[in-house]
Amino acid sequence: MFNTKFRLRKGFSPVISSMILTSAVIIIGSILWAYSRSATVVMTNSYVDETFMTLDNLIERFTIEKIYYNDTDKKMILYVYNYGDIPITLDIYINSSNGSGFSSLDNNVDQQSLQRVEIPVDVSSGSILSIKCHTRRSNDVVTKYYVL
Repeated sequence: MFNTKFRLRKGFSPVISSMILTSAVIIIGSILWAYSRSATVVMTNSYVDETFMTLDNLIERFTIEKIYYNDTDKKMILYVYNYGDIPITLDIYINSSNGSGFSSLDNNVDQQSLQRVEIPVDVSSGSILSIKCHTRRSNDVVTKYYVL
């Protein structure tokens, strides 16, 4: 009689162990799936943000239309034209051939507009000025100006 009771319970143990093993595999698989899905979402958002930043760099367009030096006021006057579709912020650096440097920071230029920028500069006649307009998105326009 003892053998028959043991035989009846003998099939019960493999069923329980199979259910426990199956549920453990399902739980571990669900955890891995959730982790990989969240990692994919984070990487996708990072990629999209970088793409939009690169797109802003590509559509940022500007040029220096006119430069002249007003000797009576000791000012360098630049006309910067933004022909792009986004507003820009310019930092303008001027280096003289005699070693002096001048700058004008945080010059905002709206899209499709011309901006006049005046920079106090005291240089002598015959100086060569190197002018660099640098945007916050790291685009540059570099030119030279000869003071007559």
